[in-house]
Amino acid sequence: MRPLVLALAVAAAALQLGFALQWNLADHAGALLIGWSAALCLLYVRFRGAEFTSGTIERFAGAALVLSACGSAILGRQAYRPVDRLLPLVAGLGIALMASGWRRLTSYGREGALLALPVLDPLPAVVVRLVLPLRPTAAVAEALLHAVRFPVEREGTLLRVADTTVEVQDACSGLGSIAQLLALAVLTMCLFRTTTLQKALLVASAIVVGFAVNATRVAFLVIVATRGAAAWDFWERPGPGSNLFPLVATAAAASCWWVILRARRGPRSSRRGWETGRAAHERAPPIRPDADTP
Repeated sequence: MRPLVLALAVAAAALQLGFALQWNLADHAGALLIGWSAALCLLYVRFRGAEFTSGTIERFAGAALVLSACGSAILGRQAYRPVDRLLPLVAGLGIALMASGWRRLTSYGREGALLALPVLDPLPAVVVRLVLPLRPTAAVAEALLHAVRFPVEREGTLLRVADTTVEVQDACSGLGSIAQLLALAVLTMCLFRTTTLQKALLVASAIVVGFAVNATRVAFLVIVATRGAAAWDFWERPGPGSNLFPLVATAAAASCWWVILRARRGPRSSRRGWETGRAAHERAPPIRPDADTP
């Protein structure tokens, strides 16, 4: 039964990822790849040496959910649909049902969070319209330029420098970068043991770093705009220049997360580990000497 469940999970992941690549949706494909890869690793570790506790009806229901997710992906392969964001969760629910039944579904929280990454990245259009931070981005970019004594004037989302004007449009809002960092923050929570405070700090740092790096990028582009069309095309158009900023954002967020995760390794954590080891030692049966021992 275990190989069948893992095979269904791999099939669902491969189908959804393959169609996302066919649709040329890089963000959606990236979220699928990260979510399914990590979820499959967790499922393999969970199922290794474990016995399935689900009943016959639960196994049939779980298989039906996984097959329906695969069938929906196949039927809608011609174009992307918003419902495709939910297919990993449907398949994951079916896998959990086949393995553990209804009563233990809540124990699959980490796997469910990973399979929910396609819902988060890219952000739904409704969320984008509600929280689009164009004016705050322009305001922070203006403040950064004034900090380095670069003359700039702002009118709403327009940044003017001499005879050059740069408008902060939807693509420059930074929401894409924030969504990607949030997805990586969720991945970090699922792979490392974290407290509630650390989870909140991981999410907050992802939002702050994504916004700050994007505002810095906008300020940099304002300076670049005064250097000519060639420099603008290199740093703003898709290519080596524009790809540098996501790398900087990821590196900055990873540094923050390293500090946050290291914070739990203190004297209190060491004390807890020592007490756990002592309790395990006290519960262990006494060692009996061998017959040949004097």
